[in-house]
Amino acid sequence: MSLYHPNRDITALLSAAKQWAKRCLIDDGSLLGQHQLWTLESLTELDRALVQNPLVGDTSYIENSECSWLMSPPRRLN
Repeated sequence: MSLYHPNRDITALLSAAKQWAKRCLIDDGSLLGQHQLWTLESLTELDRALVQNPLVGDTSYIENSECSWLMSPPRRLN
């Protein structure tokens, strides 16, 4: 990716991308809060809700995923 644009200052864009990479990819966090989202506990719950308990029927994958996720127990974010 080029760091130069002849007609625009992209410093703010690059700063936001760097913040996103650090908070979301490196620190397993979220841009929308201070919570760690991609923990082993979270991924285990996601696997249990979506992979190990698939819904069968005429609905789409997205509808099945939403339903499975909504039926799983709520989780507190620390």
